[in-house]
Amino acid sequence: MRIKIAKTAHCAYLYEDRHAVIVHKERHARAGDVEWVEIFERLDMTCQFDGRIVFHNVNRDLRFHLACNAYEVCASEPSIQNGSDNTKRQSIECCSFTIRFKDGTELYWNRIPELVSDGLTYQPDHKEPFNPEWGESTWFWGHTKIAKVHRNAPNAVPVSVVA
Repeated sequence: MRIKIAKTAHCAYLYEDRHAVIVHKERHARAGDVEWVEIFERLDMTCQFDGRIVFHNVNRDLRFHLACNAYEVCASEPSIQNGSDNTKRQSIECCSFTIRFKDGTELYWNRIPELVSDGLTYQPDHKEPFNPEWGESTWFWGHTKIAKVHRNAPNAVPVSVVA
């Protein structure tokens, strides 16, 4: 099953248990800004990180699209030890974000979140497992209305996302 990400997609969250949440936002003349979420129970990948990764500007930054179709997604916490000799000398924390594909291709980003905002936020302390009640008896994710929950059938191939 492949899912197309709508133009209304604003940001996305990828969690360590492989579920994803896409926040949609649209401006209406009479209602103002309207937000809703779409939740995917399980994506077909391995997550090598704790907590969640926030992808800002989903339609302008393809890293979420790439991550959802990857074999493995890895993220490291910001640390002075992850940097070069120059960043260590200046006590600047560095971290990495890696996307690996089944064909062996690997995309790797060195990040310095204290200095440069790059549209990606790693939040290792934000742990939220998939809630089977979402869309059944729980209709809100935080304060945002849940519009759709994409559930995986038993023994089904997990979801992948297309642009």
